Amino acid sequence: MKKLGVGLAIFATIAAILIGLVLPSYMLEAKNQVPKQNPGDIGLAFEDLYFEPKDENIKLHAWWMPATDAKAILLMVHGANGSKEGRFPNSLAMYKALLTEGYSLLAIDMRNHGTSGRSELGELGMGIAERPDLIAALDQIEQRNPEQLPIFSFGLSMGGAAVIHLADIDKRSRGLILFDPMLHTEDALELGSQASTGIPNWLADMVVWSTLQQRDFHANALDIALKQNLPTLLLQDVGDPVTRLEHAQTLHQARPEINYVSFADPASDHWIYEDHGAWGTHVAAFYFEPERFIKTIVDFVDQHSN
Repeated sequence: MKKLGVGLAIFATIAAILIGLVLPSYMLEAKNQVPKQNPGDIGLAFEDLYFEPKDENIKLHAWWMPATDAKAILLMVHGANGSKEGRFPNSLAMYKALLTEGYSLLAIDMRNHGTSGRSELGELGMGIAERPDLIAALDQIEQRNPEQLPIFSFGLSMGGAAVIHLADIDKRSRGLILFDPMLHTEDALELGSQASTGIPNWLADMVVWSTLQQRDFHANALDIALKQNLPTLLLQDVGDPVTRLEHAQTLHQARPEINYVSFADPASDHWIYEDHGAWGTHVAAFYFEPERFIKTIVDFVDQHSN
């Protein structure tokens, strides 16, 4: 009986260390997705930009893609563990379509992503710690915007949360474009960890609870967005298993002036389910409805550019 008690105590200690320290650190560790292609590989003119945020001594990397006779400028912000290349979704193809419509683009790798430098912690900041990166990116845009064209911030997944938090402290964006945004941090962390690792729900719940006790992520992007009045386009994949529909609907119901566009899931035999695995239709609409997706953005930007 004594040996059993000792064994249980050891097991409990190991479990506590795993759930309290090891797994939260692993969950939040940013895992660089280094770009394999750049805009030049698909025939787009671009410039490499390197600059620093004000809060850390790290180099950020971005692509500046000027459009001919540009009408507006979009700041493009990727999701967690993504990059400015954005293989998830195919951001290079999206850039090409938007450039064709007359929008210049600055696509950034936020800290701990792509070819940008790593911060001291090397962790995902859930769109809060990354705000200085986006402020520095807007500074770069201003240097290349003598005509004072309107600027819009376009964020997907965690990048959607980042541009919401950005707009709360920096007023240079004329409007926000949110693509399957991470509006509820706890929910997205739980579902994202399950999609990435396949861990059971109960363990994901415990690890996320422990994570949130140790990190200051309690300012959900949804809470911030509910108080904003900036023109906003909300693009939502109906069946997104990570940044769920219900949070987008909550935002739209509270702010009916938001341009809200949903995209139904494709048929069950669509290639995206096999290719994306447990991530399913997360940030997937551009794959299966590219013309409607781009037209929705064009209509919104043109409407709010004047």
